[in-house]
Amino acid sequence: MMKITALISSNDQIISLNELIKKVKQTGVDEIIVATNNKLKIKTVPKQKNRAADYNAAAKKATGDILVLIHQNTTKFPDDFKQQIINTIKNNNAGAFNIKFNHKHPVLSYVAFMSNNYRMRLRKIPYFDQTIFVKRDIFQQIGGVPEIPIFEDTEFSKKLSKLQFSKSIIETSAHRFTNNGILFHTLRNQYVKLLHFAKIDSETIRRIYQTSRK
Repeated sequence: MMKITALISSNDQIISLNELIKKVKQTGVDEIIVATNNKLKIKTVPKQKNRAADYNAAAKKATGDILVLIHQNTTKFPDDFKQQIINTIKNNNAGAFNIKFNHKHPVLSYVAFMSNNYRMRLRKIPYFDQTIFVKRDIFQQIGGVPEIPIFEDTEFSKKLSKLQFSKSIIETSAHRFTNNGILFHTLRNQYVKLLHFAKIDSETIRRIYQTSRK
């Protein structure tokens, strides 16, 4: 059976990080590697300049056949997480999960629906909060995650081929939406997506995104 390595890009908030690690362990993955400056009892690599570089540094230490890129905002994994990955990737190169938020709101339900059906299934662009998984040799062949400060998951997904998507659901935190205002955060996300589509410099987009983020 293929070995699975989970890669975590940490924001170094130790309480939430420890809780996430506990949940990842419960999925039964074979190896966990965290990009963090904290001292942990599992395999770590030093924090890098951005999330993409974190994943790439962790991937270099991975021994698994499948790399699973875990987003720190993940709050719940499906019970069949490991088996879903194995089944989904068997005849494919990569995949991802459906997403839902841990806060009930019609706008968030709409965002999740569009993420799962339009962006992921139709356009083949899953984001990291949908827990992208990829065969390690494919990850290496495409050069890992592009080390840009924002929309690195978009550009990474564009490099992947033979994607298949699990019907199981990953739950993610809605705190970015609730902290900034759900409608405002949703509209702001669409605005920065347009900037990325227009090929505005990624550092400029990151600054715009960060100025109103809580």
